[in-house]
Order: sequence, then structure tokens, then C-alpha cells
Amino acid sequence: MCFCGPGTKYPDRPVAEACGFKTIVPAKPDDPKLTDWTTPDPDVFTTNSSKLGWCNVDPEDAYSSKVRFKEECHCKYDGLWGQFCETHVECICINQCSGHGHCRGGFCQCDSGYFGIDCSIPSAYSVAYEWPSWLQPPVNLPDLKNLSNIPINVNAIVEKKRPLIYVYDLPAEFDSHLLEGRHYKLECVNRIYDEKNRTIWTRQLYGAQMALYESILASPHRTLNGDEADYFYVPVLDSCLITRSDDAPHLQMPEDLRLRSYHTLEYYRKAYDHIAQRYPYWNRTSGRDHIWFFSWDEGACYAPKEIWNSMMLVHWGNTNTRHEKSTTAYWADNWDDIPLDRRGNHPCFDPRKDLVLPAWKEPNPGAIWLKLWARPRINRTTLFYFNGNLGPAYEKGRREDTYVSIYVSVNICDQIVY
Repeated sequence: MCFCGPGTKYPDRPVAEACGFKTIVPAKPDDPKLTDWTTPDPDVFTTNSSKLGWCNVDPEDAYSSKVRFKEECHCKYDGLWGQFCETHVECICINQCSGHGHCRGGFCQCDSGYFGIDCSIPSAYSVAYEWPSWLQPPVNLPDLKNLSNIPINVNAIVEKKRPLIYVYDLPAEFDSHLLEGRHYKLECVNRIYDEKNRTIWTRQLYGAQMALYESILASPHRTLNGDEADYFYVPVLDSCLITRSDDAPHLQMPEDLRLRSYHTLEYYRKAYDHIAQRYPYWNRTSGRDHIWFFSWDEGACYAPKEIWNSMMLVHWGNTNTRHEKSTTAYWADNWDDIPLDRRGNHPCFDPRKDLVLPAWKEPNPGAIWLKLWARPRINRTTLFYFNGNLGPAYEKGRREDTYVSIYVSVNICDQIVY
């Protein structure tokens, strides 16, 4: 995160990257805009009285139209609200730390007695009646409030629901740090919070990855014992990573060929290295009982070859494209240049083991009820699928302002909407 800095009226005001630096006009009309990271934008830092720099504008004067300022600048960062980031609000954490911790910019600082990515796992010294529902024992427990440093023996018989899924607790670089470091509050999440800390559901298609992750962590099908698990979920938040690759120069390195697709592939491979070396579960089935979520448009086309035995969750079940040839209309996601020894020769989607999941859509229970459950199941017999791609229309890839990639599938018979 960048700040206005010394010499401005509001030195601690965050400055979004595209706002604080000069923009390079593209050579061709359809090419994307680039950022000159070496040249500050004078419209942001100037003290010219006729048009104050964004870093010197008083919010009250701006909202009452007393002063002019660069309106393209706005507060992009999570945990802050208002045009000038003047209001602190709740930021996004996984399951909002389950009520057992404090959310600090995407990272949960857990209360004493709890741990895990979302502070949902109680330690031996936690009060058992505060355990999450999926760990609640079916018997009444004694009052343990005064027992803090004494080992506790509690024989809890937990009702378990098959299938059981084990969620890897990965290092923060694969999840919470990605949430913390995202450059736009709406990217890769299914909700944010407004100036009154009310939930705002996003329309970010790739928020499904966050929603699924949170659901599994709080699910009665979750188990903390990998030896009894039926499936293993590997929570790499690629939806947060791939968006950052567009506007973070330190993520576009030569070793990644300056390709966000290659960068993402390497991230998944690092996660594979971590679980294969530190846990015993991968080698039991060569990863066939493991689940990975590839949320971006191209899905698992650029999954590293080491994990292809696993089940892939994607939004577009692309069975038409063989892995050796990219047909995406979006130049940034083209994976032809990724070496074959990294990506292997698998298809983008294998219907025998992979699954298409719906992209994130703002919850609207009333609309779902009216459309899907208004008729008895026996009368819902229509299967509908559609996908669209502008790729063939453009010889050198899609035009930046007219790209569309649409994939919709409705299985009315089974009450599933994609």
C-alpha cells in the first residue's frame, strides 16, 4: 500500500497505484494502459489552489463541491471507506475469524485458545461449549471457565457426516496474505463492509472461491483428522493472486516470463511441494482424493502437471481445448509460452474427475425460490448450457474494452445453477 507521504496535508492517506503514478498511453488504441512506476502523478500531489492534489483535499470540502480534485482517484483498499479513505470499517477475513479473533487487514489474529486460518479450531484449553457446531459434543460439559492452565480431559463423541473433508492449513502466503495484499477491495471476495459495517455482497465472479472456502471450514463434513478424511481441500486463493499480477510490478518477474498464468502455475506447484513434503496424505493416492479450485477464466489449463491426478473445480468446463494450444481471447491468460515440462499435456477439464461450479452471484433467496422451486421436480426436465467467446473475432486477441467470456449452465432437473 502506498501513502501520500510527507509534504501533503494528509500524509497517511493511502494512494491507489493507478492514482499515484503517471499513466502511459498505449501505442495502439486497444492495448491496455500501463503505469510509469518512476513518475508520480502531479494531479495527486500538487498544492495548486485552483485544483488541489488528491492528497491535500479535505473530504468535507470535496463532498460539498467547494474544491476540485482528480475524481479518478478513489479509495480502493479494504477496511477503508469514502472517496478519501477517511472512514475505517471492517475488513475481510476468512469467516471473519469465527468470532474468536480480530481481523487485521485480511489476517486473523486469534484469541487465546483458538487457531487456524479462521480461528475456528479450539485448543485443548478452550471452553468446550464454545466449540464450533461441527465439533460440539452431544453431552453436557462442566463449567470450565476457571480452568486455563490445567490439562483438560474431555471425552467428546462427535457426530460426523460423510463424506469427511480435511482442509490443509497452508502458510499465509497462499491465502491470508493474498487477501491482505489485494489492490482493490472488491477483488476475489464475495463481500465487503460499508461505512456502517453492513455486509455488501459483491458481483465479483471469482468470489465463489472465497465462499466455498469459508463454507467448507464451517461445514459439519470437515474433519481435523486427515487419516479419516475422504477428501482433501487445498485452499490456494488464485483469484486473489492473478488479479494482483496485473498491477504489482514485483509479481511480474522474468523467472515467471512476466506471465500471470505462469506465475499462478508456480504458486500451485509451491503449494503442492508444501503438502507433499510435510503431510503423508498426498502419496497415499497420488493426489486423486485432493481437490483444487482454479477460479479464473481458463480454469485448470495451466495447472502444474504434478497435481493433474486431483479433482479440479472450475467455472468453465472447457473440454474442447487440448492443453498444448491456448485459444483464449485474452492475451494476459494465454499459456502457450509456459514450458511443457511445467504444465504437462493434460486437457483443461476432465469430466471424469473434475467439476464445474457456479461463479459467484449476489445472493437473492427470493429469486432462487421463485425460479427453481415454483414447480415440482418432476416438471423440471430442461438441461441448458451456453458458453461464449469473442476469441475467433480478433486475430491478435480480444479488444480490452469489448471482451466477453460467458459460461452458463442450468440443470433444472437437479436444482443446480451455474
